[in-house]
Amino acid sequence: MTRQEFLRALEQDLADVSAEERAEAVRFYGEYFDEAGPEREQALLEELGDAHRVANIIRANMGVAGIAAVGADDDADADGDADCDEGAGEKAGEPAGAGTAQSAGGEGSVFDRAADWVRRQPNGVLWVLLAVVTCPVWLGLLGGLIGLVMGVFGALAGVTGAGVAAAVAGALHAASGVVLLAASPMDAFVRLGGGLFCVGLGILMTGGGVWLITKAVRAGIALWQRAARLWRGKAVR
Repeated sequence: MTRQEFLRALEQDLADVSAEERAEAVRFYGEYFDEAGPEREQALLEELGDAHRVANIIRANMGVAGIAAVGADDDADADGDADCDEGAGEKAGEPAGAGTAQSAGGEGSVFDRAADWVRRQPNGVLWVLLAVVTCPVWLGLLGGLIGLVMGVFGALAGVTGAGVAAAVAGALHAASGVVLLAASPMDAFVRLGGGLFCVGLGILMTGGGVWLITKAVRAGIALWQRAARLWRGKAVR
């Protein structure tokens, strides 16, 4: 078989595809022979194999249904056609895929390549892209959550600090009453009672604040551990 016979047979076998795609495939393989040169023409013909098989590869890449039979020899070896077609495509430097990509052209091929790139990416890359695109949303939510947590802890810390201050002030007030006990008993008892009340209130506020802070910290740690377990479980699946 010569180059002209191969291209003629290929064009005939691609009669069921559009004229534009058929002409593009013939032009592509013609240029393929030109690059190989006359001295490698026979070697290239041996690498490409039968023109029917190359036409089948082109049809498969184009998504054309109803691939024609490739002859009695190929029917006898039907179980190995897929491997043979793949090997022929690799030997030919994947010209069939390149031909269809070139014939697709235009904006459609750009979208096809972009979709194919997304499908090939690992999940980690897609998660990073999703995080970058949605960062205005989740950064705002994260900032609001951090502000809420800091506000709650600030309020609890304020209550605890006020309790400590009340206890100290009450103790000083009660001490001043003890000092005045001999000079002015009535005033001393009033100071002593008020001071002891402030001490008790301060102790109550301090203990309650510490207890609430401890509960809040434990609840936060438990929530974080539960979220981490859920994330690890989804990652494993």
